[in-house]
Amino acid sequence: MVMGQQQDDFFREKNGLLIHFIIPYVIAVMIAALWVRLAQLPSLFHTPSHAILFVWSAVGLLTGIVVNRGGILLEGYRWYTGMVVWMKRMIRQALGPRVYFTDAMLIGIYSSVGEEAFFRGALQPWLIRWLSEALDSPNLGAFLGILGASVVFGLMHAPMVKELRPWTVMAVLMGVVFGALAFFSGSLMPAILAHFTINFLNLLRLNDIELGDEEINLAGPRSTSQQESNQE
Repeated sequence: MVMGQQQDDFFREKNGLLIHFIIPYVIAVMIAALWVRLAQLPSLFHTPSHAILFVWSAVGLLTGIVVNRGGILLEGYRWYTGMVVWMKRMIRQALGPRVYFTDAMLIGIYSSVGEEAFFRGALQPWLIRWLSEALDSPNLGAFLGILGASVVFGLMHAPMVKELRPWTVMAVLMGVVFGALAFFSGSLMPAILAHFTINFLNLLRLNDIELGDEEINLAGPRSTSQQESNQE
């Protein structure tokens, strides 16, 4: 019985990875590459000099770490905790009760490369070029292009429930950060590194979130007090 459950969990995990993460992001990269080619946009894999790329990559990595640590500090707030609980529920439905290191690594790689290729490698430069020409202002076009791609990025993280609304807002804000990294560095690598670091560390962090305990906490101070009174 235990062996059968373990096999079910294994296949559920692998199918979840394939269906929810690997296939969609591979398709995203293919669409981005086709878009770049047809629209004659800068190459997705254009890189500046090694020294500049190293510096910007370090900035991207540091950005991801700072964002992750900031999220941990926000776990004391009810709105943030509610969002994290729902995210863990979604991940658990897709992968099973636990996110393993290799799963977090694969999801981090595929999601960061796929989303950055599409949003910052194709959509953003296309918007910047179109808006710069339409407004006859490269600076304004760049600003609005980064913002526009970030809003679309946020809408792709639209909430299914009200608890996930902060996720959408954060996606827009992080889209601006990723967009700025890609625009000013001239490469997708810093944005990919920042995106990967955030997703990878956050997925591993979900293992430390206990759904039962968090659901009790989400009931609010009054409910918690009532529970303590009942226990007494």
